[in-house]
Amino acid sequence: MNDDLMRTFIGVEIGAAASAYLTELQERLKSLPGRIKWTDLKASHLTLTFLGGTRQDVLEALSPKIQRICEDFIPFQLALNETGVFPHANHPRVLWAGVADESLSLTALKKQIDEIVMTAGFDVDRRHFVPHITLGRVKFLKPASELLHSLLSTVLPPLEWQVHSVNWYRSILQPSGAEYSTLKVYNLNKGGSA
Repeated sequence: MNDDLMRTFIGVEIGAAASAYLTELQERLKSLPGRIKWTDLKASHLTLTFLGGTRQDVLEALSPKIQRICEDFIPFQLALNETGVFPHANHPRVLWAGVADESLSLTALKKQIDEIVMTAGFDVDRRHFVPHITLGRVKFLKPASELLHSLLSTVLPPLEWQVHSVNWYRSILQPSGAEYSTLKVYNLNKGGSA
């Protein structure tokens, strides 16, 4: 990657109670057979839009536009709701915990941010948005494995948290896994209406 490009994405933080619960779930799953590259949930997030290579001047140009979008949203609730895999159980590549977006605020926010970043030339994932927290990436796992069964049969408690801001993150890939830093924070409007 070019030295002046940063690997970036836009997302929201996960509530502390939800993160703690998912860390416990991960620990239980780690004891089962399979080769998984587990996500560090202490630094985890819910990705809205992956941008990839981003120049600093582009980040600065888009920031005021993203802040204006965020000002049109009041803080909203999210909650854990289900477990799943991508692309499907017969060929699992990503293990995840789903997030309920009852108000559809997260989905609407993502759509508006996607429209802004597309105008700057970013190629946005146009598949149906499934709000989720990545638990791990599969290196090797038998389709009918105990680990997969355990994940998919887990009933997540509906742990809730409130989203107050959207963050623009930088991701640096290391042999130990990705390291994240927050480049920009966009606060939602506390007095407006959705």
